[in-house]
Amino acid sequence: MLRECVLRFAPYGFRATWHHLLVSADMPRRLPDDPNSLVRAVDELSEARALWTAEQSAYSARRLAEKAAGRRTVRKADTWHTWSQVRLAHCPDPERHPTDRLPVVVARLIAAYRSGEDWSQTCPLCGSRFEQRLCRRCGIEPCGPPTFPVRRSEVEASYGWREIWRRTSVGGPGGGIVDFAPGRLAALRSGRRLVTEVSTSTPGRRAFVDITPDLTEQDESFIGRGWTVKSRYRSFRITHREYDEQLLSTDDRDVGAVLVRETAAADETALVAVLADWDLRPGWFDHASNTADPR
Repeated sequence: MLRECVLRFAPYGFRATWHHLLVSADMPRRLPDDPNSLVRAVDELSEARALWTAEQSAYSARRLAEKAAGRRTVRKADTWHTWSQVRLAHCPDPERHPTDRLPVVVARLIAAYRSGEDWSQTCPLCGSRFEQRLCRRCGIEPCGPPTFPVRRSEVEASYGWREIWRRTSVGGPGGGIVDFAPGRLAALRSGRRLVTEVSTSTPGRRAFVDITPDLTEQDESFIGRGWTVKSRYRSFRITHREYDEQLLSTDDRDVGAVLVRETAAADETALVAVLADWDLRPGWFDHASNTADPR
């Protein structure tokens, strides 16, 4: 059922929209454990699709009137209406996409495109500049999916699509994807940091929550050889820092920086519990290099 719905409306592309709905609806691997999660996912997608359908219906009516009046070409400000819905906010990485509910995202996208501004260089959702054809904050690719064929094996190997599709458990009592996606979990188990940007106390600031795996003696001995050790028995340090936005990309980034809070987690289960206590979802975290975190 959900698969057919996503095939008909997938603003992030099928894979990223699918992953978003699983995370947003807290869908477990075994659907009988929480059958209402399917209802939550379908309702969210339907609400977003209703906004898009209403916008397209209004555009169609306007175009009929314009054609009747002799205007045959589409106004430049309206060209976005001719796009496939996949181009709205295509996210090539299924695990990296906007975290707000789909209706909120679609409404913001419609408002942004209605404004007539040029969004070829900046993200219509967050206003960040695109870097290498990608919004580092939202994961959006501005030009939509590639027109050239991509081998399925490459996509699955890069993004762990098979695990996402199967709703593979990565921890937690429900066995759901509500915890870390496979690629992010593998990074933590290999000793690599994950980061997410969070809201700030005042305007002009930017804040990040950082998960740093503690290194083991085995890590220390292998680092010199250029190897990494993957272990599910790591402990973690979770840190929330806030910075002056104007100094974030300069050498003075630590001027005015504030350590908001910091704690430790003895294992992966404790880590998920800490994030829940901080009102953070594991699915929001990304590789540190994909964020604006200055550390």
